[in-house]
Amino acid sequence: MRKIRLIIQYDGTQYCGWQRQVSDPSIQGKIENAAGKLFQREISIHGAGRTDSGVHALGQVAHCSIESTISDENILSGLNTYLPNDIRIIGVATVDAGFDARRDARRRHYRYRIFTGKVHSPMERLYSLHYPYALDITLLRRLLMKYNGVHDFTGFAASSDTNTNKVREIVHTAVQQYNQLITIDIIGNAFLHNMVRAIVGTVLMGQKEKWTPKQMAALIKETDRSLGGPTVAPHGLFLIQVMY
Repeated sequence: MRKIRLIIQYDGTQYCGWQRQVSDPSIQGKIENAAGKLFQREISIHGAGRTDSGVHALGQVAHCSIESTISDENILSGLNTYLPNDIRIIGVATVDAGFDARRDARRRHYRYRIFTGKVHSPMERLYSLHYPYALDITLLRRLLMKYNGVHDFTGFAASSDTNTNKVREIVHTAVQQYNQLITIDIIGNAFLHNMVRAIVGTVLMGQKEKWTPKQMAALIKETDRSLGGPTVAPHGLFLIQVMY
């Protein structure tokens, strides 16, 4: 018996999210099916986080235990043989038996992509939010920086979030502009359900209403989700990296 770590990229457009579902296609389910075919036995895959329906990943991490002498390199090629083209394993490594993709993760890096052109590019329609309005990048950065640090993010969690402790730490935020594309990066120790998308929606609302950083800081202390901005669409969100 040995444990392997997988690094995974996927286009989440056609899936109900990471987590296995009974009737709807999921990323976890597809990888477990592929692993079952490769190893000729039922395999459970455990991910570092549960991305929602429509969310994409460039660096999702997962682990599983196997009884096999197949090399890491051949596991990588074998799994990809059985996976659909919108899911790819980009790294396989045998790791210590105690490794846990979720519990051992120290930081997670998410990026939200916003397309501000008047007409949404067909190349971007599945991978960015169409927001055809002028954005003040300097103000966005100043508002977003107020999320840095340790906060109770109850007011930015979905009602479906079951975590009793909603205190999280955001260690880095950034806003960049590339012509009509704006990216918002948020790195934290962990995230609540819909937290990143709620933060982005609130920052966009704050920019539209011309909030001051002081107003944003005051809002973060609130626990009422209705006071913040909307939860933006999932297809603009990418899990970039999980850090250990």
